[in-house]
Amino acid sequence: MSPDRSDRKDISGERSRPMSKVCDAADFFSPEYIAVVKELKAVPALHRKQWEFAMIYLALKKQGMLDAGKTGLSMGSGKEVILYAIASKVKHLTATDLYSSGSQWDGAKAADPDEYIRMDKPIPVDDSKLSALHMDMRSLAFEDTTFDFAYSACAFEHIGTDTDFLRHLDEVYRVLKDGGTYVMTTEFTFASKTVPIKNNYLFSAEHLGRLLADSRFTPEQHFDARITEQSANFPLPGRVDDLSYLGDHHFAETLVSAGVIPHVQVLYGKHPFTSCLFVLTKEAGTRGSKGIVFDGLAESRAYLNACVKQYGAMIQADLDLYPFSFLRGRMSPWFAPHVLRAVPPVFDGTSAIFHTEYYWFGGGTRNIRISMTPRNGDPHDALFVEFRVHRFKTSDPAVMDCCYRHAVTLSSAGSFQHEIAIDTDDEYVYAVLAVLHQGSCLFSDIRVRVTAHPGAGGSAGRAMPMASLGRMPFLKRMRAAGSLLAPEWAKRIYRRAGNMRTS
Repeated sequence: MSPDRSDRKDISGERSRPMSKVCDAADFFSPEYIAVVKELKAVPALHRKQWEFAMIYLALKKQGMLDAGKTGLSMGSGKEVILYAIASKVKHLTATDLYSSGSQWDGAKAADPDEYIRMDKPIPVDDSKLSALHMDMRSLAFEDTTFDFAYSACAFEHIGTDTDFLRHLDEVYRVLKDGGTYVMTTEFTFASKTVPIKNNYLFSAEHLGRLLADSRFTPEQHFDARITEQSANFPLPGRVDDLSYLGDHHFAETLVSAGVIPHVQVLYGKHPFTSCLFVLTKEAGTRGSKGIVFDGLAESRAYLNACVKQYGAMIQADLDLYPFSFLRGRMSPWFAPHVLRAVPPVFDGTSAIFHTEYYWFGGGTRNIRISMTPRNGDPHDALFVEFRVHRFKTSDPAVMDCCYRHAVTLSSAGSFQHEIAIDTDDEYVYAVLAVLHQGSCLFSDIRVRVTAHPGAGGSAGRAMPMASLGRMPFLKRMRAAGSLLAPEWAKRIYRRAGNMRTS
């Protein structure tokens, strides 16, 4: 049995940090990380998906697997850039995914997987080094001890339930050679319990520890669950710009896509989560580890809980929700700017005029104002429209209910407004939508604004220092928080953004 790498000491006598760890904003600024991102032909950005690719590559490199004599297996491969970066360094890499022309995964829509991954390669690599197969991660059609290494990037959480997770781990163990390495990333929630989203689990530390203990792999004994207490680790919803919708091509969207507004620690309702990486070794004659130590988990939980309380106070501001987040392609067949594009999108026959994403609003009464303006000059019959608010409990997302429903008839005269007041529960997330039951119309403008009920507010200890936020609109609050990001180039962008008109 090889020595546990997590017991090694650095020159100060402290135990070296293991490679198995959570995504931490501090990782993004290490010279080692930046060098790997450049090898992946990318610009370093504060995004956890970039972190996954870079850290998988770095872990395999440190394990001696990026070598011209090694063969590897990629699972849930899609057509991700890391596939080509790794293939260029090894003897051969086999990519597997649920490749098919009708795949539900956009990155796996391919009738011919080999042809698909060899077209438009983002990094040059000889075709002989790379092949692709349609294959389920739970049933690997390879002989025992075929590969030197394997990896998967946030595919593990999509494959089912505990039985499926263990079956997958057993299959990867079987096809690896003795001494082989499996590097995997998956979703990690800092909550004490796993959030069982169908086909997209957010795993707790305790749950992951049990799964790996029940596998035949030998993980690193210590897992680094520490995160740095700085604003780049402040947890935010995945599409935080959708809470400040001010028209297409607004600068908030640009800041998110550029990685200036971090996508490192993410909120699902009030539950912070991020990516994590495990380095697992196949050691003949051993059976896993009966206990992984999650270093710093309690401290990380305390810090993030303070952040969530602070975020709960921030969202008492006025929120302008992007109305179409939950629709296919984030577009509506009843919204003129979408329908009249130069290349019209393909709609799926939905009767939903709009449908926001599900958002956490904390607790208390919130007011919702819906404004809809028919396109000028378009004649239409009376419209029979039903307004709804749907919700689900984040700890049990399979159960959804409708907590508000009201149908109205809209005449052809001008714009229309509808007001809703709902009592929100901080265990739930909420979506606002409108369904067209009768008539037809193109709307030139649709707005969904959520405001705090008079007297509502939030209070919390500060997880990061900032000026008093008072009753600022949400976007200004975000700029105030984001202006504290460590990189000076980010601070300059936020300062310029502060001088721009936001309404």
